[in-house]
Formats: sequence, structure tokens, C-alpha cells
Amino acid sequence: MSTEVARIRDRARAIRQDYKKLGKKPDWAVVKTQIAAPLAEVRTRVGEELLRRESKDALVPLDRDPVPTKFSEQVRLYYEKLGKSD
Repeated sequence: MSTEVARIRDRARAIRQDYKKLGKKPDWAVVKTQIAAPLAEVRTRVGEELLRRESKDALVPLDRDPVPTKFSEQVRLYYEKLGKSD
């Protein structure tokens, strides 16, 4: 996770340098996709890892691989259906 955060930080630094040196305003779509979204994903993974480490009774899956972005909505709906009682 630390390498992913370092990559995100490097992207943010490059965008900031372009703004400072060239006066080039950031493309907010790029900021969202290359900085904000990956940071949110890392934040979620860090939170899950903290829960896993701090609580022996936590209901967090161990060693869960992240869901690919294109399937995240389908997975969310699947778990919602599982949680509903019939």
C-alpha cells in the first residue's frame, strides 16, 4: 500500500508542479481518476487492515483482494441481495 500511496503522491506532485511553473490548471477529471479515487481505495484498505489487526472478532475478511472497478457495482448488489431476508 505504501508504494501505491507513493505513486499517487508523485502524480499529485507533478500536477502541482505544472500548475506552479507553467500556470497550467489541473484537469479535474484526471485528478479524480488518478489521485482521489486511488486514495479512497487505499484508505478503505488501510481501514480494513486496521480492523483485522485490532479485533479478533472483527467481521472483516482476511486477505481479501480488491474487487476490480468494472465489477464493483455488481458485487455490491450481490451482497445487498445476500443481506436481505426473504
